[in-house]
Amino acid sequence: GTYLWMTNGTDHRVFQLSPAANGVISNTYNVPTGAASTLGITFAGGNLWVTDSDKNLYKVSTAGTILSAYAIAFSGTPVDIVSDGTYLWATDGTNALYKISR
Repeated sequence: GTYLWMTNGTDHRVFQLSPAANGVISNTYNVPTGAASTLGITFAGGNLWVTDSDKNLYKVSTAGTILSAYAIAFSGTPVDIVSDGTYLWATDGTNALYKISR
């Protein structure tokens, strides 16, 4: 994509950064997950995918709207998430790797 995305953990914010503008924050969105903190984030299929400390996965629009929420049976707390263009891949504190259909 055109932007980099970052979460800020305990205050549930997602930042949109523009590499073309030397990493300047273009937008900030609040993603009210209800969990203690947001953790991992990736961009796939035109949407953001965010994990939280309550073992949930959220599909979020690039405007910051939660489109879907899924409870995932992670063994530990989900640490990070990436996309290979087809699947989402998440890791947790137990060193497990999870393949998730989006």
